[in-house]
Amino acid sequence: MFGWGSKRGNADKGQPVEQAVIVYFHNNRKDWADFFDLEAEISNAINAKGVGAYDGNELATNYTDGRMYLYGPDADKLFAAVSPYLRTTKVLKDIEVKLRYGSATDENARTSVIPIVPFEPQH
Repeated sequence: MFGWGSKRGNADKGQPVEQAVIVYFHNNRKDWADFFDLEAEISNAINAKGVGAYDGNELATNYTDGRMYLYGPDADKLFAAVSPYLRTTKVLKDIEVKLRYGSATDENARTSVIPIVPFEPQH
């Protein structure tokens, strides 16, 4: 899996453990062009807020689904930075976010799964 093993926590060295936000989704388009625009917005938001890093994605070659990988010292802050984009996107559907509060190597790390309900403006 791209992302899981690429960032290792350093708790044994006295450094904070890197937490993760993994975004699972289905694509709502026939290609990835609009997704790449959304991906850039999400990466820019994470960088602007200084809460971590966007580490990449896994995308199905038939355009049906994918994952985005985000890492930083606080999964809740990462999620707060990207949730407005996930809640308002029309590019993705059936979005589910997994927050991991611990190292990828910690089998006992606490996790939380959050289904994203798209924001529908009221008329």
